[in-house]
Amino acid sequence: MNEDGTGLRQVTPTVTGEMSDTRYAYDAAMSPDGSSIAYTRDGRFIESVDLESGESRTLFEGGYEPTFSPDGSTIAFTSVDGISAMNADGSDVRLLAREESAFGATFTPDATRVVFNIDGYIVAVPATGGETTVVLRDQFWNADPTFSPDGSTLAFSSNRGGNNGSELYSMPAAGGPITALTDTYAVHPQFNADGSRII
Repeated sequence: MNEDGTGLRQVTPTVTGEMSDTRYAYDAAMSPDGSSIAYTRDGRFIESVDLESGESRTLFEGGYEPTFSPDGSTIAFTSVDGISAMNADGSDVRLLAREESAFGATFTPDATRVVFNIDGYIVAVPATGGETTVVLRDQFWNADPTFSPDGSTLAFSSNRGGNNGSELYSMPAAGGPITALTDTYAVHPQFNADGSRII
């Protein structure tokens, strides 16, 4: 749909609503040029649908939660072994971080690192693979990291509000004070293109 909520249209096949339906699609990620969407099908296939033709194709079997690099050339995703990446056409699959409990990858705006979640803390790994570094780790559950387009701010979900659920928070990308953005249950934040709003 358009950013203002108009123009809603279906881009993957209708399903029964049951997770057991092999057509079940989720974890949609728009390519930076807006021409395609990568998504998870049946919990284990990463597929891509061309928004003009409507044609879908399988890019990888054995992963989920795809996300595009800022230039659209690479897709990072959660795999059985940890956080992996591949070219946007599904070629050159490589493991970035071997962490069995890792999930929720996202690129930094400069595409030099991939940030993700491990057991409630947020870590980063070079986009070419290597040693992981901690971005945020405390006594709370922190997940769903995403960066503002200029790279200055990290938004994420956390249960630090004490409401027995997650709300949205932000902090400077280099570390610093944490600011509450919502006070009711919310997850999976995303910045709009100019960074003025969080969806």
